[in-house]
Amino acid sequence: MARFVQRNNHKCGRHRVRRLMRKMRLVPIYQTPNTSKKHPQHKLWPYLLKGLMIDRPNQVWCADITYIPMRPHAPPCAPMRPHAPRLSLPRHDHGLAQPKGSEPAAVK
Repeated sequence: MARFVQRNNHKCGRHRVRRLMRKMRLVPIYQTPNTSKKHPQHKLWPYLLKGLMIDRPNQVWCADITYIPMRPHAPPCAPMRPHAPRLSLPRHDHGLAQPKGSEPAAVK
């Protein structure tokens, strides 16, 4: 709507058009996305872990493909994690934790 108004030689920004439309109780009519219906030609992939007994660590892994916005020209991030949440995997600190008794003076 703002572009239409600007094309007709009126100085008006999108915020003003939005405010005026809200004041006149006008709402845009457009087609909403229909994401709940599956496309009949898209393949439905089977769940490959069905019936598989996961009984040891590092038996099954998965990849997270969530989009994480990053600064331009940053290296991509593809985290991998074990797919056995109910198994308690050993946690190694590799000597990075503070030794016992070395708390800061404010904590003591």
